[in-house]
Parts: sequence; C-alpha cells; structure tokens
Amino acid sequence: MPAPLPASSELAAARSRIAQLDMEIEGLKRSLELRLAERDRCRDVLAQYKYPILTLPSEISSEIFMQFLSSGYTPFIPLVGSESPPFLLQICRQWRNIALGTPALWSSFQVNLQRRNSESLRKQKLQRLELWLERSGSCPLSIGLWDVPLGPVTTSVPSSKFPEAIMRHAARLQHIHVEVPYEKLRGFTSAPMPILRSVLIGPTDGNMLADTTPSETAVSMCMLAPNLREVNLSTTTNPFTIILPWSQITTLTAELYIPEAIHVLRQTTALETCTLTIYGYADFTPTHLAVSLLRLRSLILHWGDGMPDDSLVVLVDALTLPVLDSLVVSENLLGADPIAALSRLRPQGYPRVMEIENAALSFEVYRGVFADAILKVESAEED
Repeated sequence: MPAPLPASSELAAARSRIAQLDMEIEGLKRSLELRLAERDRCRDVLAQYKYPILTLPSEISSEIFMQFLSSGYTPFIPLVGSESPPFLLQICRQWRNIALGTPALWSSFQVNLQRRNSESLRKQKLQRLELWLERSGSCPLSIGLWDVPLGPVTTSVPSSKFPEAIMRHAARLQHIHVEVPYEKLRGFTSAPMPILRSVLIGPTDGNMLADTTPSETAVSMCMLAPNLREVNLSTTTNPFTIILPWSQITTLTAELYIPEAIHVLRQTTALETCTLTIYGYADFTPTHLAVSLLRLRSLILHWGDGMPDDSLVVLVDALTLPVLDSLVVSENLLGADPIAALSRLRPQGYPRVMEIENAALSFEVYRGVFADAILKVESAEED
C-alpha cells in the first residue's frame, strides 16, 4: 500500500524548519566570512614581519652555518644528521638556497663504510659522496674515509669505488684521513695532489710489523704532493710497507716500533715537530744507527704499552738534535743513565723546556743538571 500523505500540519512544520535552517546557514556563512577575513589580516601581518635571522646578508648566514658545522670534535662533517649541511636544507627555502650556494659547507666530510652495510645503503653513501663533491665546487677538500672489514661482503658497490670518486678531485685535496684495508691504500697513489697539506694513514686490516726491511710490494702514497708537510700514522701502519715523501715532512705523529721509528726518522730530514709513541722490539739488532735532525725543535716521546726492553733505549741513543727546544720523554726510553742520554741529545746545551715522564730519578736530580730549563718531572708512582 502507498505511504500515507503527510498531514498539513507536518508540511507546515517542515517549511518552518527549512526557513529556520536557512537563517542559521546564512549566519554561519557571515561568521565564516568574518573569520576568513580575520585570518587574511593575520597573514598580512605575518608577511610583513621578518625574522631577524632571515634579514642577515647571505654571506653572514653562510659564515654562521660554517661555524655551526665546524664546532664539533672532529674536523670532518658527517654526510647526514643534525650536524651536516643537509639538515640546513630542511629549515626553510631561504636557508636551503644559502646552503646550496655555499660550496665550502660541502668541502669537509667523512664517509664511514662497514662491510655489513646493505647494498642499498652502500649505494646511498656513494651517491652522497659524489653529491657532496659536486656541491663543494672548487673548494679545497678535507675528507675522511673509514672502511672497517667486519666480514665478507658481496656487493656491486665495492670499497674501491669510494677512493676512485675522491681521487677524481685529487687536485683539490688538502687534508685526507684514510683508514681502509691495506690494499685499498693503492687507490690514493695515482694522481697529483698539489695542495695536499696533511694525511693520516691507518690500515684497518691489522697490517702490524712483520718485517724490518722495505717491502717490494710497498704502497707509494702522496708522492705527487709537493706541499705535503704533516703525516699521522696509526699503530697499524707499517712504514716499511708504505712509502711517503718523507724528506719534505715537517710534522710527524705516529705510534711505532723501534725499528720503524728509526727507519722513518732517518728519512725525515726536514722534521720540525715530532710526536711518537714508542714500542720495544726485542728481536731488533741495531746497526749503523745515527739520526741527525737538524731542524727538529719539538719532540714528544711516549712509551707505549708493554714491559721495557733493551731496544727502547736505542732510539734516544741514535738521535742528535742540535736545535731541540722542547722535549717530553718517558724515562723508560733513556736507559740506565737518563742524565747522560739527555745530555747527548743536544751537543751544545739542552732543551729550554723539558718534561720527564715515568721518572725514577727525582726532580732535584734533574734540576741539579739542567738548572736553567723549564722542567717538569712526573714520577712513575704518580701515574
């Protein structure tokens, strides 16, 4: 059966309700229009305001960015994270444009590889490396590359791709920090590096001292780097297997066994500042030892871990340092007669500043001989 028709009273009530709703809708529309207009006025106020940081000249903002990114404990900036330039790209359009227009922001960075990195992650790291090199423009480069072998790796992005990408910009390399497997060091040997100033080398596959004679398969590094002056060797670096332009080096920091230290020092004839941590080598048989460093003014000789042995005293006995001005040395390296060993280091006089570590002799004994030196003596008991 068809539905019954509404009564006339229901029709009147519906018409009345529609009229009431129309009035409410019109009121809401007017209220919405007022609020939209108010929002536009607020936007206009905000559009007229300039945040002080955004009113700075681009050059000042660039310098602030540089100072912010270089304030960490390492000179190398990570490729990603809150302390890297990509973070600045996410703040606002103006900062993004400034960061992309500042090549120096992209000129110092580190790449950390792990053998367990996935295929996609290694590809990302290689792409980021190439992108940073492109964004750095013509700026001098400071690059750190770490490749720690944590196990076998099967990938279409081998570790050699990273040195290859870096060495395509060899002419801009100013500082490099390379801790990679020994064979990968060969990736840094081919091209001229005319502005390279410093290098840190550390094989990560345990290339410890195995021989005390130069190796026929030694890697020649930085031989086309006429301005290289500073070298830092990690404890895993065997200088008998790595050839560097030693004669031009003025600053050396290294952890070396006695035969390694003598091998290097006999070649660093221009050395001015030297910091060594020395380890004994009981099987070392010294022959024809004489190391004269005519320019060396600052020498720090720390004693490495392990029990002292007779080989430790060989180094100091071999040294002649006519202009040495500042000396820090462990008494373990001075032999049975530390006073005599120190007196032989500098044929005329003695260093102006002297600090003796692990001392068995007292301060008074040293002061009695080196009366005019600025002297500090730390006894073994204090350590």
